[in-house]
Amino acid sequence: MQMEDLNKLVKEAGKIALDYFGRVTIDYKDDNSIITEADLAIEKFLYEELTQLISGSQFLGEESAGKPVSGNPEFLWIVDPIDGTSSYSKGLPVWGISAGLYKNYRPYMASVYFPYVDQHFYHNSDNQAYLNGDLLNTLSEKEEVRSESFVCVPSDLFNSCGVQLKMKSRSFGSTCYHILQVARDAAYAALLCSYAVWDLAAAEAIAETTGARMFDLEGQGLNLSGIVESNDIPEPVVVTYPDRLKKVLDRIHHSH
Repeated sequence: MQMEDLNKLVKEAGKIALDYFGRVTIDYKDDNSIITEADLAIEKFLYEELTQLISGSQFLGEESAGKPVSGNPEFLWIVDPIDGTSSYSKGLPVWGISAGLYKNYRPYMASVYFPYVDQHFYHNSDNQAYLNGDLLNTLSEKEEVRSESFVCVPSDLFNSCGVQLKMKSRSFGSTCYHILQVARDAAYAALLCSYAVWDLAAAEAIAETTGARMFDLEGQGLNLSGIVESNDIPEPVVVTYPDRLKKVLDRIHHSH
């Protein structure tokens, strides 16, 4: 299987999302989160197509179109059909299709596409990340917090994870997009809480190829593969570059 195969399917899923965009019916899941017919149609499409690309591969999707993961699959697809469904359902522009392939629970390939803003992030086993075909640089230099520096945060940052941040913040309504703004060095960091493994699997794998990492609020590094394998979701967490971590943590107050 080639990277082009995965990218082609993710972009086709993006076309499905655009076909529904602006005319979806909103329903609510048991956890009160939003679901639309577009989520279901895209996950069904990706389940059928991705599992055909690799015989015997398993599939974990937010809307559970595939069978539950069993045993220790060599290849596992982890898919969020629309990351940012709330924004999508309201006609806002930032939402995306996320598909990550894990081999023995380690990131192997990932593709995340934001159709309305036409930004496509991906990485292959070459350990390099791309945005719309252009290589994303690996960052290692120290950078001070400046007036234009911002952290991507959930819109209900304090209510969802009890965090106050003394730094400029922005919320785009998509966990994947937040992580990937760190990867492209637009955001200084991202704070994550109330997220799931399918929000993380592809985007964080891409971000880590640029040198970004996940940390808890004590500054301890977190292992992406371990989180995916156990589905044990720590929160809140910070996604940033190691040289920036202390500057971010110094500006966080956690009340819990």
